[in-house]
This record gives sequence, structure tokens and C-alpha cells, in this order.
Amino acid sequence: MVLVSLAGIVANFATAILVGAFLRAGLLQELVTGRYIAADVEPAVRVFLRVILSLNIGLALFNFLPVAPLDGFSVLYNLVPKRVAGWLRPYRDAGPGVLMLIVFLPRLLPQLSSLDVLGILLGPASRLVERFIVGT
Repeated sequence: MVLVSLAGIVANFATAILVGAFLRAGLLQELVTGRYIAADVEPAVRVFLRVILSLNIGLALFNFLPVAPLDGFSVLYNLVPKRVAGWLRPYRDAGPGVLMLIVFLPRLLPQLSSLDVLGILLGPASRLVERFIVGT
């Protein structure tokens, strides 16, 4: 069960690593130099690849949050001792509500409109992983 839960996360990280390796190795510039890509299209392709990289890192980290129904909860639930898993079981049902609060509450209450919960939770890790993969 843990392997199934990790499959999506691993696929997102693998995609990010492949795109990052492509960017880091300068292969895009090689494609321009070899005239496989027009020089005026290169900036748009670079932006597109950076978006793919960022989205896959963000999706992997988001999916790894230990909140049901995300895969991070399944990984945590299946790796902890049974006694601890018993304590976590009641939180499984509350997970979708917690997830909706994290995502939508700042948008629903004007007082919290500047609060970016996902940015606070995932931003530093996302930037760190992206810096590690691309090197910049």
C-alpha cells in the first residue's frame, strides 16, 4: 500500500528531475545552436519547462502532506506502529475538511485574504527542491 501511495509522488519528482536535468545541462541552448528550435522561441520554451518543473515539485510536495485523502497520509499511516495508526484513524475522516480549509478559507474570509497557507507550508521546501534540481 505504501508503494502505491508513493507512485504519484515519485512520478512527479521524476518528471521534475528530468526537466531540471535538461535545463541544468544546457540542452535547450544546444537545440537552439543546432537549429532544432528557433532562437526567438527559446525563451517561451524555457518558461514552459520551468513551469512544468515547478508544477511537478509543487504537486509532489502537496500530495506528500500528511492529510487524508492525500498520499502523504497513507504513507504515514502505513509506516507508523499500529498503536499510532489507531490514533490517526479518526483524523482520516476529517482530512478532506481540513484540506478544504487549508485551500479555501483564506479566499472565503476577507481578513485572511493575505494568508497563503499552502505557500507557507510548501514554499520553502519547493524552492529548496527546485534549487537542488536546477542548481540555481
